[in-house]
Amino acid sequence: MKKLIDLNYQEGSFYVYNDKPNFEIIECKQVHSNIVLPYQGENLKDTEADGIIIDPSLYKNVCLAIKTADCLPILLIGKRVGLIHAGWKGIANNIFEHPLLAQKNNEFHTAYIGPSIHRYSVTEEFRSHFPASKNFYHKDTLCFNLQEEAKEQLVRYFPTIKVEISPICTLGNIDYNSYRRNKTKIRNWNLFKLN
Repeated sequence: MKKLIDLNYQEGSFYVYNDKPNFEIIECKQVHSNIVLPYQGENLKDTEADGIIIDPSLYKNVCLAIKTADCLPILLIGKRVGLIHAGWKGIANNIFEHPLLAQKNNEFHTAYIGPSIHRYSVTEEFRSHFPASKNFYHKDTLCFNLQEEAKEQLVRYFPTIKVEISPICTLGNIDYNSYRRNKTKIRNWNLFKLN
């Protein structure tokens, strides 16, 4: 297990490990959905969802976890903190519209899209999932930029949010696990530990 990223925010720290860390974490059973769960002190490991939201004023030193191997790990910071697993299905199904994220009292001011695949080849049929998107382009084959699609949605749902995108592409960087590169079952563990 190797720590690949360590970013500090006022509310806590964002880490990426190349395998499951050996300390206590809060994770959900990811299923490529648009479901977000509130953390209220319980074990979420067997509950299907692709996002966790927490009130940092109620919980200290709690570590949220999202697993990825090309999908987008997205950290949302505001009055509440959210950690989202967003593959194309979650983005296509408007995960950011989930009622727990859309509440006005969240006031997310920062989003960080962590290491993930930057662009990848898709079929013409794939366009039907994002019919109005401008994030398709041709480079030998039809390609799609999921990070830019996520950024556009974030800005649309949270107009004052500042979005930062990691320059690290999981497909091209061998320090990171990438399903598209070699069908690995090992995941990158994206963590946010509250102060």
